[in-house]
Amino acid sequence: MRKAFRLLTLVSCVLWISSCSPDSRSTDQAASQTVEKEPGAWRIIGPGGGGAQYIPTITPGDPQNVFVRCDMTGSYVTENGGKCWRMFNLRTVVRDFEFDPQNPNTVYACNTGLYRSEDRGRRWQLIFPDPADVVEETMRGDHASQRFITKSGMPQSSIAKIRVDPSNSNHIYLGLSRAWSDEGPARLLESTDRGTSWKEIATVPGRQILAIFPGSWVGRSDELTVVTESSCTRVSRSEGHVSELSICLLYTS
Repeated sequence: MRKAFRLLTLVSCVLWISSCSPDSRSTDQAASQTVEKEPGAWRIIGPGGGGAQYIPTITPGDPQNVFVRCDMTGSYVTENGGKCWRMFNLRTVVRDFEFDPQNPNTVYACNTGLYRSEDRGRRWQLIFPDPADVVEETMRGDHASQRFITKSGMPQSSIAKIRVDPSNSNHIYLGLSRAWSDEGPARLLESTDRGTSWKEIATVPGRQILAIFPGSWVGRSDELTVVTESSCTRVSRSEGHVSELSICLLYTS
């Protein structure tokens, strides 16, 4: 029995050494290089680990500057097309990134709050809720789900979507999910002073706003098209009137 154990140990060591031999490594490297050279082949450029990666967002006009978030709270930014990445943390999982169409150095991120960076993601500032309005932060559950408690009671839900108006960077729209209490519809907020103050302009059918399309793209500055998981609506900014569309047709002319 002892001889059989020694023989098994010797065979295992030989196999392990063979698998780590230079010839084996060179074969693996050659195979990897062959795969990378194939037309249309995919290769990992990072970041790796920490769960899945979501919402890759590329800076308009600069494909080297990319943002992505994972499902483990952290977000990442690269300024050299993925050769290296830097992780940053905005308290909890980021739901959306948005760039200022008139200033590529300015980027927004949202989750339980709205953050702005004016240096391509190096430094971030909470702009909604106003830090002066925050009286407490809570982190509950085994995932330490973060929320702001404010004097004004806003936003009372997660911010699912950001849109900066392409015709005026002072106009910012936020799509708020259903309230923390899981009651009521999704809400649409607007700021006309670059995030200093906010007002609710409409509620729309659904639990979560998935997309916001400003009418200013086609010269209809008073209109917004808002998409949720269960509806597509046309919203009047000035009157707050909401008309649900049976088929969601985006602006074409």
